[in-house]
Amino acid sequence: MMRTFDRIFSLILGLLFLALSAALLGSSLGLGHATAVSWLTAVFQDKLLSLLFFVITGAVAAYLFAMAFRSRATNETVQYTTPMGDVRISIQAIEDLALRAARKIRGVRDADIYVKRTDSGMALIVRIGVAPDVSIPEVSNELRTKLGSYIRETAGMDIADVEVTIRKIAADIRSRVE
Repeated sequence: MMRTFDRIFSLILGLLFLALSAALLGSSLGLGHATAVSWLTAVFQDKLLSLLFFVITGAVAAYLFAMAFRSRATNETVQYTTPMGDVRISIQAIEDLALRAARKIRGVRDADIYVKRTDSGMALIVRIGVAPDVSIPEVSNELRTKLGSYIRETAGMDIADVEVTIRKIAADIRSRVE
């Protein structure tokens, strides 16, 4: 998921590129050509403004390169102690286990699962698409109980809460007989 700063930055950058493209389009069509040229001339003639312009564009370019090459993988782990020693499980592994268990539940068509740390322990954020012919409260309750017990049995850790959001009702899949 994108961080809030990345979203705001992308929005501002998108608006700036939209304004720049509109100015270039107008300039190429002969509309406002003198205004765009006079503004650019004013910026590059003033040394302080041109320095500020290049510092800002350089910072933007550096940030965009950092975003492009940033590793999406996280090494965040959950650690707990057993009588045999310490156990570390990555957040991604817990999400994968929960996704495997969610796919086995009747009526669940697709799922996105995220792990969130809370004051009371680990919580699962589950967003699912369900089949149109199932009871949504029953599927939600079954998800809550089965995901918690599956993680407890396989990973040995307790899940404090399972938040279920029904994202969509999936299309009914019917097989055709020829």
